[in-house]
Amino acid sequence: MRKAQKKKHSVFYTSFLFGKETAGLPEWLLKANPDSCATIPMKNPNVRSLNLATSVGIVMYHMLSVFGFG
Repeated sequence: MRKAQKKKHSVFYTSFLFGKETAGLPEWLLKANPDSCATIPMKNPNVRSLNLATSVGIVMYHMLSVFGFG
């Protein structure tokens, strides 16, 4: 699975797409939108991915803090 190059805190979003926990987003979608893809930094290289609900929570919390709702 291909990783996005930008970290979640360096991108401005208008909408979000989250892939399946097992496969992520389709490769064609990632290739078609390389400047719009972001990833959540993972400190442990042995952890493949986060639970989808956890990932959504992290991103939503970040966006709320960016726009001053927290």
